[in-house]
Order: sequence, then structure tokens, then C-alpha cells
Amino acid sequence: MALPNLRRIFSSSRTDDQERAVSRQAFFRCLSFIASCAVIALLSSPKRRGAIGL
Repeated sequence: MALPNLRRIFSSSRTDDQERAVSRQAFFRCLSFIASCAVIALLSSPKRRGAIGL
């Protein structure tokens, strides 16, 4: 039994412009999450902590 493709179901209820807006929003949220993870990792590294005086 194949499950329905949820992305196709939800995208069929939106216009093309709305779908692009949702896709861009998801992309930038993912990008900001990855960037914040990188910043936290840099700030928490022992070498970096000594350089900034924490």
C-alpha cells in the first residue's frame, strides 16, 4: 500500500506564487538554522574560547 505524497497534496491547494513563497521560506529557515549551528559550534570550541577571552 503506497502512501500519498503529502507535498503534492498540499501544493495542489496552493497557487504557484504561494508554493514559491513557502519553498523560499523553508530554504531560508534551513539556512539560518545551519548558520546558527555553525556559530554556536565556533563559539563553543576551546580554541576560540581562549581567543575571545571567555
